[in-house]
Amino acid sequence: MIEFFNAVWQFITVGIWDWAEHSIIWALAKLTVWWWQTKIEFAGMVWDVCKDVLADLKISETIELYAGRLDSKITRGLIEARVPDAANMVLNAALTKKILNFVGW
Repeated sequence: MIEFFNAVWQFITVGIWDWAEHSIIWALAKLTVWWWQTKIEFAGMVWDVCKDVLADLKISETIELYAGRLDSKITRGLIEARVPDAANMVLNAALTKKILNFVGW
């Protein structure tokens, strides 16, 4: 009988703190996983919005239009240096950054 009370007393004095510590660690781990899954889902939604905005702005077509108005030698040099692709990437990245900042990232 004394062993039973000793076990209960040991649980109250030591075991409950271990249980609380493990419970807090478990809850924080679950919260962290949930937080990152939510951020990943939200990033997917924001990327869909970015793609729609980029498609509506037609940045690539505008770059090609203005590049087509240049002299053929200059256009060929720009294309060989991949300047239109670089400009497209920079403009897309800037717009994506603006949208992400708008939603709080």
